[in-house]
Amino acid sequence: MQDEDSSTSNFVKGEELTPEDIFWIDLSRNRLKNSLQYLEETAKQYITINSFSQTIYFAAISFSEVKNSLSSFNSNTVRFLCILVLTLPLDFWIFSLIFAAQCFPHKVFYTKINSPRASHDFYISAFCHKSKYLTLAQVFLIIGFVFLVLDVFVYYLFLPSSIKG
Repeated sequence: MQDEDSSTSNFVKGEELTPEDIFWIDLSRNRLKNSLQYLEETAKQYITINSFSQTIYFAAISFSEVKNSLSSFNSNTVRFLCILVLTLPLDFWIFSLIFAAQCFPHKVFYTKINSPRASHDFYISAFCHKSKYLTLAQVFLIIGFVFLVLDVFVYYLFLPSSIKG
């Protein structure tokens, strides 16, 4: 009997779980269960947005005509600036995809699933990590659209009209 008392005295009884503790544990469990589905849907959305962006871009600007138009400029500086301006949307969309890819599981977040504090910290750190990169992806995607509008104006206003037909 004495051995039983000494063996139980080595354990510390923790507090009972509060509703907030239960919330964080359940949130962590559900997040882990559904994480692959969320990642697949996010990937599909970014692929769709970038495909749509590139379709609009290539429909608005024909690069074969741009190449012919650029040869009519005498200055290499003007040619370079035109090429730079016309490729900016693609550059920003590529960076948008790179930042979006940072949300996928290349970074490992370790957690103890039965610990409310660890579950809470896991969720917050994963959320902050993904939120930061999704925000950057969104900003670069929008900037790419701004440059798309600029490119359409450059294409129709500044490139020689005799070649555009």
